[in-house]
Amino acid sequence: MSEDIYVAVRPFKDGEDDNTTYDHLTTYPREGHNPSPERIEGLLSKENGAKKPVIAKLKRLEPKEVEDKPEEDEQDDLEDKTVDQLKALADEKEIEYNANIKKADLIDLHRK
Repeated sequence: MSEDIYVAVRPFKDGEDDNTTYDHLTTYPREGHNPSPERIEGLLSKENGAKKPVIAKLKRLEPKEVEDKPEEDEQDDLEDKTVDQLKALADEKEIEYNANIKKADLIDLHRK
């Protein structure tokens, strides 16, 4: 079997695979079944019993490297945030604070 991955775009029964039913969004082919390239092409096109494509090839995406932003940068960015932004960030991190807290005190809470 090729390394290409296909998925059923609509339910169908594959007459060339012992009438196996493929539900919407299931992987094609099932494990143990090795369809011919011609069969795959037929299922990708209108050249099949349904007269419309019943599978689609999934595109492989290469993983992207993500740089972790150093915590120091986040600490420096705190000075640039508004009180409302600092409060929202505190809420996300479940940091408790007084509703009337001042910006400098909020920044101190984030740095602890």
